[in-house]
Amino acid sequence: MKLRHYTYYELVRRPGRTLLTLLGIVIGVGGVFAISLTVNTTRGAYRQMFADLTGRASLEVVAEGGGGFDPSILSEITSVPGIRSAEPTVQMFGGIVTGLVPLPVMVVGTDANAGELAAGRLVSGRRLAADDEILLVESFSRSLKLAENATVRLLSRAGGRAFHVVGLVEATGIAGFNGGAVVFVSLPAARGLFALENQVTAIPLVLADQADASSVQAQVAARLPPELTVRSPAMRGELAQHSLFGAEQGLSTLSVVSIVAGAFMIFNSFLMSLGERRRQLAILRAIGVTRSQVLQLLVREALLLGIVGMVIGIGVGLAASVVLTQGMEQLMGARLRKLDLTVQPFLLAALCGPVMAVLATLAPARRAARRPPLVDLLGLQTRAGDGLRRKMVWTGVVLGGVSAALVVALVSGWLPHLVQTSIPAPLMGLVLISGILISPAIYPVVARGVAWLLRPLWSVEGRLAVRQLERNGMRSALTAAVLCVALMVSISMGQSIRNSIHDVEEWSQRTFTADYLVRGSLPELSYAMEVQLPEALRNELLRLPGVESVHELNLVQAKAAGETVIVLARSFDAASAATLDITEGDRDDVARRLLDGEAVVGTALAQRMNLAVGGPLALRTRRGERTVRIAGKVTEYVAGGMAVYLEREAAKRMFAIDGVDVYMLTARGGAAAELGKAVQTFCDSRGLMLQSNAEFRGRIHQMIGGVVSFLWLLMALVFVVASLGIVNTLTINVLEQTREIAVLRSVAMLRRQVRSMILYQALSLALSSLVPGVGMGLVLAYLMNLSTHVLLGQMVEFQVDWWFVAACAQACLLIALGAAWLPARRASRLEIVRALQYE
Repeated sequence: MKLRHYTYYELVRRPGRTLLTLLGIVIGVGGVFAISLTVNTTRGAYRQMFADLTGRASLEVVAEGGGGFDPSILSEITSVPGIRSAEPTVQMFGGIVTGLVPLPVMVVGTDANAGELAAGRLVSGRRLAADDEILLVESFSRSLKLAENATVRLLSRAGGRAFHVVGLVEATGIAGFNGGAVVFVSLPAARGLFALENQVTAIPLVLADQADASSVQAQVAARLPPELTVRSPAMRGELAQHSLFGAEQGLSTLSVVSIVAGAFMIFNSFLMSLGERRRQLAILRAIGVTRSQVLQLLVREALLLGIVGMVIGIGVGLAASVVLTQGMEQLMGARLRKLDLTVQPFLLAALCGPVMAVLATLAPARRAARRPPLVDLLGLQTRAGDGLRRKMVWTGVVLGGVSAALVVALVSGWLPHLVQTSIPAPLMGLVLISGILISPAIYPVVARGVAWLLRPLWSVEGRLAVRQLERNGMRSALTAAVLCVALMVSISMGQSIRNSIHDVEEWSQRTFTADYLVRGSLPELSYAMEVQLPEALRNELLRLPGVESVHELNLVQAKAAGETVIVLARSFDAASAATLDITEGDRDDVARRLLDGEAVVGTALAQRMNLAVGGPLALRTRRGERTVRIAGKVTEYVAGGMAVYLEREAAKRMFAIDGVDVYMLTARGGAAAELGKAVQTFCDSRGLMLQSNAEFRGRIHQMIGGVVSFLWLLMALVFVVASLGIVNTLTINVLEQTREIAVLRSVAMLRRQVRSMILYQALSLALSSLVPGVGMGLVLAYLMNLSTHVLLGQMVEFQVDWWFVAACAQACLLIALGAAWLPARRASRLEIVRALQYE
């Protein structure tokens, strides 16, 4: 039989062991593949989403802070060499009223019959011929159950207006924006909808084939007045990228954890497998197989398992990424396109499959190939494993020191921003690897302490269980370490998630104090765009019965020191200004200075741009760069905290705001129900959307619910990996104890006592991982809390949820006992005569 046939024979001979090892690889590959694919898809979708708005255009000219501008600059722009065409358009958010709740759509007003930026290919119907006609995207109209020739109502700043659907177009180019939520009208109709008179909101620039985009951008910028800017269309999606950062960090960290846990499970599995096959490998060496051939044989087994695990893991990852992408859609409040299958996730899958399997088995394989054949043929005991144990421990100590230094540097903010944002996930992996490598030195001490504490409670089965674990210290240490990692990650990540959710809840309660919100449609918070309403609506709302106050809010994109920020332009009074979640600055003083025209900045923005209270903040506005003084810092989650609060009148002077995004209504004491009925009737008669305070908070929780659920799932998978390690360890323990168990059975040990002995082993492993797991999990949770301020700029209060910690500890014990059930059942059913003959 050829050696490669021996590889297949060994994998088939132990199907349970092979399957368990394979599952560890599949979980590691599936987790990293799903997360990488989802993050790439989400980021790519936002880049493409805003690039779609300009079709083939490489650049666009827009007004600072958005809104309309005079297109007379067109002649200056088109004279720049390298520009093939420039077509003024109107692109603004409106609401399409087809049911009870208006839906947000991008209204595109352009020449739909000519030009490179026209609507895509007609699926049915005809092009626009009048100002009361509209084109819909075929897939979007189908989802709304709208047929050709239907009549729809568009809601905008100038009020509502009916349009006739005359054609349906493909969801390509501009029509593909945000899943096809785009409508096309004539340029005059769009101007009328948004009260723009002779203005436009963008001039997309299509460049010649050989033109250099950066050179053309510089030349165009030099010819523009201060109120206009030229940029890449994808720049509109920068706010969404800021919002994604926190979720990406959590997902990336968990993917690293699954890889580390899977790798050490493979390492432990091969250690156990080689221990079981020592006699077979010794026979191969005795009949002439060389050390290098034995090493190649074992590496081939690992490679084969890695390739199979990679293929299955990619399939699992594809399915998981569909679910995760849906969660990201909820988080971002936008429709994403199909999965973006780039080469990166597949390269990571190869790295975490075959490469991880080979690296995890290389040290045990080299150790097995170098063992003297005579030692294993005669069944002699050696201390060859001590060298491997010492190397592991010292490597773990070194990596632990490096990890500690990096943690201190991260928490202290000594690292450059680019390094800070990219290091958390690898650092988590380094911490876990160092802890697992040190475990052979720590485990015996902890295990002896557990045995001493429980000795009065354990019967003879418990003492036999402890002896078996001590006999195989390396194996037991690694199994307990993986279980400890699962507990650490569950406690630290779970505490971080729960603290963040608690902070978001408190933020929403403190910041959104209005009883009702009146808006044009469901908000698109991912890119901070709303359907604008007329300012004259405020007086009508003030006349509603039960209303105490009405405040306006606008969300304006702006630039500050090269970063895209969101300006929250809000009409404040002394009471509403005091409701902001101030983190730095005296509350009353901040409220007074805010009313005087100063700014309050989000902590994330202050962290990234190193802003200080009392210092300047330079904003690019329609009147050129304007500097405002910073009155204070505030917790803010809109746009990932890249936000600036300004009193609305001051913001109007800077950005020429016209219209209102959201009206916030507060009821008089005891009149909330009365106001609710009145404002509901008011909104129904005008096709507006009404949200109560509770409904708005519920939407926030719904947005984060999808990703949080997937984070819980990934943490559960880490426990699954740990349970597979326990199954492996106890299974090989049962095999090694086969004759011993048979002898015990022959001298009257009962089947239930055999089961108890194996369950005691699992319980001892779980208890040995419990104390360090809980302690390190809480320490890690605290460090993650400190790093949240450094990475995200958010000041999240650290609170220990002891009920959650207890639940994680209980889950650790139950999973360990559950994983031990099959090995215990197998041990109790051994046939005594056959077991006595086992070698």
